[in-house]
Formats: sequence, C-alpha cells, structure tokens
Amino acid sequence: MIFLGIYSKGQSQIVEHFNEYDYNDEIVINGSRGMENIYIPVNEDVDVLNSYINLEFICSNVIDYKSSHISILLGDVPVETRFLKNENQLVNFKIPIKKKHVVSGFIKLSIKTNLKIGNEICEIYSVGGFWVKLTENSYFSYKILPTKKTIVKKTISFTIPDTKYIVLSEKNDIEEIQYASYIKFYLKRVYGLDLEIKSIEEFNTSVINNAIILMPFEKLENKIKKSLPSFTNKDAGLVSVYRDQYKDSINSEIYNGQNIVVTGKTKTGFRKAAHFLLQKHLINSSYVDYAFVNEQAKLLDLPKRKDYEPIYFKELGAQNSVLQGIGYIQSNISMPRSNFGSNVKRMEVKINGKYRPLSEGEQGYFNLYFNDNFLSSYKLNTTGELNIGFDFDDIIMQQENNFRYEFYFIPKGGLCETSAATFYGQVDIINSYFKPVGYELSSSLSFFRFPENFQSKPITIYTDLNADHKLIGTVSELIDIINPGEAGLSGFIYPPIKNANLKDIEQDVKTSKVIISANSSKFTDFFGESPFIRFKDNAVEYRSEEINPFFNVGYEKNMGFNQLFYHKDTPIMLINVPNDYTESTLLSLVSNIREQTISDTGNVIIANNDKSYFFDLRISNENQDKNYLSYMLDDFWGKYRLFIVSILLIMVILVLVYIYQKSKESKEKIENAK
Repeated sequence: MIFLGIYSKGQSQIVEHFNEYDYNDEIVINGSRGMENIYIPVNEDVDVLNSYINLEFICSNVIDYKSSHISILLGDVPVETRFLKNENQLVNFKIPIKKKHVVSGFIKLSIKTNLKIGNEICEIYSVGGFWVKLTENSYFSYKILPTKKTIVKKTISFTIPDTKYIVLSEKNDIEEIQYASYIKFYLKRVYGLDLEIKSIEEFNTSVINNAIILMPFEKLENKIKKSLPSFTNKDAGLVSVYRDQYKDSINSEIYNGQNIVVTGKTKTGFRKAAHFLLQKHLINSSYVDYAFVNEQAKLLDLPKRKDYEPIYFKELGAQNSVLQGIGYIQSNISMPRSNFGSNVKRMEVKINGKYRPLSEGEQGYFNLYFNDNFLSSYKLNTTGELNIGFDFDDIIMQQENNFRYEFYFIPKGGLCETSAATFYGQVDIINSYFKPVGYELSSSLSFFRFPENFQSKPITIYTDLNADHKLIGTVSELIDIINPGEAGLSGFIYPPIKNANLKDIEQDVKTSKVIISANSSKFTDFFGESPFIRFKDNAVEYRSEEINPFFNVGYEKNMGFNQLFYHKDTPIMLINVPNDYTESTLLSLVSNIREQTISDTGNVIIANNDKSYFFDLRISNENQDKNYLSYMLDDFWGKYRLFIVSILLIMVILVLVYIYQKSKESKEKIENAK
C-alpha cells in the first residue's frame, strides 16, 4: 500500500494532443466507409467529470457534405453523429467524458465515416476522393483531481510502465553504465518509456518517485536497504518495489513515491537483477512486491540469422488472415534488413496459399511488390491453389522494407456489381518464405549498411570516457541502431561495453569494434594507415581511398569525429570526442547514422555542439558496387553464353568466307592480267 504524492500540474485544464499517444499529428481515414480507433490513457488523478475530447476534421472537397456523415463512438457505443453540413469543410466535435467511458485506464475513441460523392455508388471509380482528416487541433482536455492521499497497491508489473527515471549513484563503473544503457534502450523500445537519467543525489530534498533505482547493494542508501527483503543467497539478484517518503521541513507535508530497486550484493547478483528488466514476459507476470533472481538470462551478441537460409512469412509477423472483398485486396509483410543482411542482392520467394476458385466470367490476379516496386503478376484460375516460386535481383535493402501481395478480383458483372459473390483468399504464412540466394561483397564500409556490415562477428563497444551519466544516452541510441527490427528473429542484441584498454583491444580478434575515445592519438600507432582520419597536434589528417597520403586541416577543439574502416579485416567504428565533450556532440555522432540512405551515405561523420555532417572518403566507384557489377556480368554470361558464342562463331565463319571470296577474286584478277 502506498500514498501517492502531490502532482505539480495544478488545477488548470491540461491539453494532450493525440501525437503524445504515439499517433500521427494528423490522422487520415480513407474510404467511403472508414474507421479509426484511438486509445487515450487516463491516469488515476484525472478528473474525468471535467474532461472532454475535442475533434476537428477536414474533409475531401469532392465529398457531398449534405449526405455524408461522421459518427463518434466511446467504448464502441455511439455518442454523436453529424452530417458534414459545412461548406468550409471543417467539422468539430466536443465530446464530454463520463466515468463509464474509462475502461482499464483507457478511453476507446472510435471514428466511423459514411461518405458519398454525388450519385456515385461505386467507390472503385472514385478512388482517392473518399477521405477525412483529423487535424492537429484535436486533443484530450482534462483537469487533475484536488490533491489527496490515495492508497494504491502496486506490484512490480504495474510499477514499471509508470517509471520516468533511471537513478544511479553519483559515481559509477562501466558495468553500471552498460546496464543503464541496456535498460534505457529496452524500456523505450518495448514500453515506449523515454527514461531520464538522474543521480541519487538529486533527491536529497525530494521524494523519489516513478524511478528505477539501479545500483549495487553497497551503494544504496541505508533507508532503502532497510526497506528491502533479506537476502538468503548472496549471489541472487533482487528486483523490488521501494516506497520512498519525504517530509517537507517547511510545510510538514509528507510526500510518497513508488519505485523499483534493481540490485545485488555481488557483481553476479547485480547482473541477474539487471537482466530481469530486459525480459518483458518476466516484468509483465511479476504480480509481487519483490523477486529474487537466481539465474542469469543469456543476452544475444550476434543475430541468429544465417546466410542462404529461408525466412518464413510467420517469422516476419505476417498475419494469418483471410483476405476477402472485391477489387484490390492487399496485405503487407515487414522485412527488416536486420533479418536478411544489408548485402542481399538476389532473393528467392516461395508462396503457397488458397483462394476461392474462379467461376465462369470472373477474373482474378495475384500481384507482388517490393518497396512499392512491381515484381510479378499471376493469373488466378479454377483450381483455387497458389503455388508460386520466383526470384528477383538488384535488391536495395533499406533499414525497413515492405513486401506487398494482393488479390485483384473482378466479378462477372464488373467491379460495381453489388450482387456479385465475394472473393476470398489466404496465403500460407507457415510454408511461404523468402530465401536470400545472392550476396554482394563490398571492400569498404558505409553508415547506410550499419549494423549488418559489422555482424560477421559479435560487436564490442570500447570506451575510455569516464563512466558518466552523459554517456548512457549515446550508448542506448547506438544499441537501438544495432537493433533496427522489432527484435530480430530471436531477440535484441546487447553488445558488451568495456574499458578501452589498448592491450585488450589489440588482443581482441574475435569481435567487430566500436571505440569511443577522448584520446585522439591513443590508437594512431595501433591502427597505422587504416583510418581515414588521424590526429596530430592541433590538426586533423584526412585520407581518401583516391587521395594518398594524408593531408592536414586545422580544426576546432569542440569537434567530434566518427569513422568506419577495416583494420586487419575487422570492421572498426572509431568515435573521437574532445576531453570536455558535450552530450549533444557525442549523441550527434551516433544518431546521424540514421540519416544515411543508399544514394547519400558516407564513412565519416563530423559534429560539434550544434550540427553534424557526413562525408564519403571511399573510392567513388565502390558506391556502384563493383562486386555486384561483376556478379551481374557473370549472371549475364551464364544465361546467354551459348547465344553469344554462336553469334561469334557465325561472325567468324562469315569473315572467313568473306576473306576466302576476296582472295579468290584477287587470284582471278591476277591470272586474267597475265
């Protein structure tokens, strides 16, 4: 049982736009009969009776606003319907909220449209004209209940989703920074929590509330230690609810807060507890105040993806649903690059499925697209069986890719035949698959192809920066980039973070390396001529694959550099920052990796406190994938060599005949001359 503390929002009306709930700023509802569901979270301190939802719609200019209408539902119950009788194409709703509309902490807002265009009854002929848009002026407005102490019982599983901070000790070692980075990444990716990093010292004169207190047992304050259950196994980890309390010395008000403590009396125990917070199934099932962790979960350091192995539609999250309707009936499959590798150039596709056999006079097609590029089309027939196998090449794998398949059904009487039988079809997601069958080998590195171009080996992050809190945001961002998919095929990858001891780096030949350093000359001798950027006194030396040797340029002390290169066949990302670096500079050197595209990428990023830029110091021809060009030539030769050889043989024969004829004619002329 706890007493909740005072909120600082006061009694004024609070406005939350829908983008604060991870919806788009503007929400478009397409189709003559469209629908959109929006879930609005409602905290316990919200005064529901003084709350309302404001909605503003803009409608397509071709809609017949006198005969079209919008319906608003709360919890699947209609609350208001209006015709679009507004020539300015703006429609507004102000929906008051009642307690019955809040279910399990959420309001379910549903918007249904019924749109018409003149006398047109067939939507097929008006594609693109049927839409309404919920504008950015739509929001949920509420007041906070008057301050009162409310007794609420919360377990681990109910406390985690409310957390706002990760609280560390004032001084940390690299392992504490590592796990804080892991947890910050994981809770943002899985729960949408963007946690702020704070020091325990910041709460000397306030209550600790909604925090994950992450530190070894010996660093915990005595008042926290006394509130925790007793250890029976010194090597066990502990994840426990901690209820903090603080009494204001001025007004004698008592403030209460609820938190999660993640700790252990030994390094082993601390690791076990930290790993617990990286497992959603454990968090969500912990309906208890505390849990001792006796086994340490294993974290991945390398994707389990294997080249040339099929990846089934089900593994990619494809929906096992029946598609039905008339006209275009579509479904999409997300294909994260992390599941296939950045250097896939040829893909085999196998699709099995069933559909309603076509009757006489009906037409049907099965169409396939990759990243909105048309791949192939197959005509449906009376068998009702899909059994398709094909491959496509010249693939450019983006971070996120989309494979779309669609049935296109035309009834006997045409697309607007209202009495036509409905078509249905289903793809077998268990036995249908993608299989990479061709890869390119590139001799240089680019940020666009990161992290896959580093994953021939596990990745290790080395740093000689102090184990400060400002390092956590950047490492968390880097881990997020290393994990571009939802969870790969089998889980997230957590690269170990180690102190950048030069001897350890020299001896480490088993991992790809990300090195974050404030010592610009530390690795000069070790890497030799491998880097594209080296540092000497107050100058930076640049090398290009086209321009050798190095050339010198003066630079500002507050600049940071990130570069990719191979050293003894091992991929290296070397990040250099000044000794007095700012968090924003370091973060820019990593977050700019996301800005790269296949046509606009590089292998060097330069940043200061304000901006970041990227450059390409590789050979320009490398960007055209010389190895892939060689592959294409080999493939062309394999397909057409007999034809080419035949043509060349015919040409040789014709040349020989021509020479023979000319020789014969010359001989006759010589004999005639005699």
